[in-house]
Amino acid sequence: MRQSRGEGSEGQLQAGYKRSKSNCYANCTLLKIDGVRTKEDTQFYIGKRVAYVYKVKKEVKHSKFRVMWGKIRRSHGNSGAVRAKFVKNIPPKAGPSRASRT
Repeated sequence: MRQSRGEGSEGQLQAGYKRSKSNCYANCTLLKIDGVRTKEDTQFYIGKRVAYVYKVKKEVKHSKFRVMWGKIRRSHGNSGAVRAKFVKNIPPKAGPSRASRT
């Protein structure tokens, strides 16, 4: 079981979306949280908010960073991955990149 569960845990976008053999569900993003290895460990994170932070060229309100907010909905598989639903769907080119739990 994971010992430290402090604020601001980081995770990684896995392969992107939940999918089957022929369908891709863009409204359900798969995340792998650092240090979480089992399905039981994911129970702590269900309902927590997550942020996808990305950089853009145009500056708005003195910042070149934007944030997409989402919420962890449930676990995915047995190896500690979780499903998250974002307010706006994560773009496909986000690929394997970092996301933060707040």
